[in-house]
Amino acid sequence: SGKTAAFLIPLINHLIGQDLSQQRYSKTAYPRCLILAPTRELAIQILSESQKFSLNTQLRSCVVYGGADTHSQIREVQMGCHLLVATPGRLVDFIEKNKISLEFCKYIVLDEA
Repeated sequence: SGKTAAFLIPLINHLIGQDLSQQRYSKTAYPRCLILAPTRELAIQILSESQKFSLNTQLRSCVVYGGADTHSQIREVQMGCHLLVATPGRLVDFIEKNKISLEFCKYIVLDEA
């Protein structure tokens, strides 16, 4: 939607202008940007748009949300994640398990349906 593009395009434009080198296959993911969504459906939609807008760049987007297999989501973020889309519950779970750290996160977007 236009609302999603309104925050994604400037974020992605700024992120691809930075050094996106990141240790891949790290035990803990360190995203540069976090987008919080209230539902898994919205989180998946935002991820899809993010991937379209960052096609053919080094920017790697990931999504984590409740109700899905945690092991596959952990593997996905451990492969490298610059832009993370998450629902609050799964984000807290992964932070508590040291799978995600917001230490280097510079941007946080709170999206609401």
